[in-house]
Amino acid sequence: MAAKKRLIDEHLQAAHAHVRLQKSDALLAALAILCLLPVTSSGRDDLVRNTDKGRVRGIRYYLPKFGKAVDAFLGIPFAKPPTKHLRFRHPEPIEQWTGIRNATKLPNSCYQVPDKFFGDFYGSDVWNPTTRVSEDCLYINVWVPRTHPRIRKSAVMVWIYGGGFYSGTTTLNLYDGKILAAENEVIVVSIGYRVGALGFLTLGHPTAPGNSGLFDQLMGLEWVHNNIRNFGGDPDNITLFGESAGSVSVSLHLLSPLSRNKFQRAILQSGSANTAWATVTLDEGRRRSLELAFSYLGCKETDDMDAVAECLRKIGPQTLVEDQWVSRGVMQFPFLPVIDGTFLTESPMKSLERKSFKRCPILIGSNKNEGAWFIIYELTEFISLETKSMSREEFIFSMNHLFFYYPQYPQVNNRFGLDAVIFHYSNFLDPEDVDSNLHALDSAVGDNHLVCPLNEFAHAYASAGENVYMYYLTQRYSTNPWPPWMGDVSNSSSDILIDDGPVCFENDPNRIPGAHSLDEWPLHTPQGREYLEINTKYLNEPDKSKAIGRGPKAKNCAFWREYLPKLVGGTCEYCVTWL
Repeated sequence: MAAKKRLIDEHLQAAHAHVRLQKSDALLAALAILCLLPVTSSGRDDLVRNTDKGRVRGIRYYLPKFGKAVDAFLGIPFAKPPTKHLRFRHPEPIEQWTGIRNATKLPNSCYQVPDKFFGDFYGSDVWNPTTRVSEDCLYINVWVPRTHPRIRKSAVMVWIYGGGFYSGTTTLNLYDGKILAAENEVIVVSIGYRVGALGFLTLGHPTAPGNSGLFDQLMGLEWVHNNIRNFGGDPDNITLFGESAGSVSVSLHLLSPLSRNKFQRAILQSGSANTAWATVTLDEGRRRSLELAFSYLGCKETDDMDAVAECLRKIGPQTLVEDQWVSRGVMQFPFLPVIDGTFLTESPMKSLERKSFKRCPILIGSNKNEGAWFIIYELTEFISLETKSMSREEFIFSMNHLFFYYPQYPQVNNRFGLDAVIFHYSNFLDPEDVDSNLHALDSAVGDNHLVCPLNEFAHAYASAGENVYMYYLTQRYSTNPWPPWMGDVSNSSSDILIDDGPVCFENDPNRIPGAHSLDEWPLHTPQGREYLEINTKYLNEPDKSKAIGRGPKAKNCAFWREYLPKLVGGTCEYCVTWL
């Protein structure tokens, strides 16, 4: 039992290595301890691989702690640089190259504005690009475990990063695939894609059709499907996984007829396509794009979309990403995937209702404090890194600010709706409890925008007869640098699944490394809605079934998805005007 507890403790420490808001995460500590050393092979040819566009040479890393080596192929181009006339367009395949291309350094990051809201505070700075930002950023990284002898093709995990579709990169230390590849003997791949206006601006015109960032991901998936055999991978055993906007992307690939046949399983962590911030209509995407062009960047107002695109292509990429915030509000990101009729033929909600999605097993989950990351950036008048409490008056003001408008409903919110949200999340045993008010704000934002949509996505898959495994992460890592009230913050589940979690779960996560904290992980069913709570409090609990819950947050989700829309819709004569 002591050995098992130690093993579980080590797993949970590693599991929290990728928490978005955690400073002293386990992976960075592990990287420092491991001293990952590149070594030169005695025969360099075994570091050369063929691709359909040319040969590449990688670099070998030895991991002393594991007694294993990993071959890394970094910065393999899969598309032409989307610059000049290719800006805003869907990606085009890269041309053949001659000779052997070095794939030994991490590639450029796609253009974005670094997060300096809290200065050099590590909790936020850790998510900023670690390589040069450039429009030339469509590259793939591949980590291949050295196994001897290799008797079968390895399972493949393809990572899509998050960042609200306005930020993110494959090059973060947190996304280094060495340890995952070595520990679990899987091939890890990460795909770069354009973000912000450069990736999702749409004019409804071939010069800027929209969803270019998603088509970047699709072309990257096609590269994996066509080339991974040459790296020892199995193209028929690919798991797509991501967090936040990366998780939304994964779910969009599950819905898209263009990408469904490029992978076999999916892992969704803190984001799904049916949430309000995941997609916009083509008309709304075009409206935002024209507002950016005409009102923010000074392009001449015209109906000639070629002229608009030409104007936008003359503007520097840094200016574009700095001025792109044409939308405001909590989790209202400026440029998003659109229902374009090609990649997405209908709204995600309609696809789920019609069960029009890829039939495959999925693993899906959320965290207890999903909303904390977003409200600390949105409610700057009341919340900072030093904040420890919130008055009742500040709580009511903040609720009115956060939920004045519901983009997922056909009408704006009204006084009845706002009062209902405040009522539902108030602590009536002690309405003036300054500690619970912050947690209530966190829960309201997280439930509405992340937890409940994920629950609905899982329910749709389970109702279609697919195998669904759900988790709910409630553990706060002890060295989390963010304020205690933020608890286990948004996207921290990514650590579980990047380091040593459900790799290629093959319909049964109990078979994979890292799932040893419980004897059984139940299926999420339409009737039971079972999930596994991940928390160290269950380590010494003899009754492991206590970690199995139902929901999660079923009552809160019923409030958002059933009660509130009816209330607002039935009292719309009292609707306020959205300013």
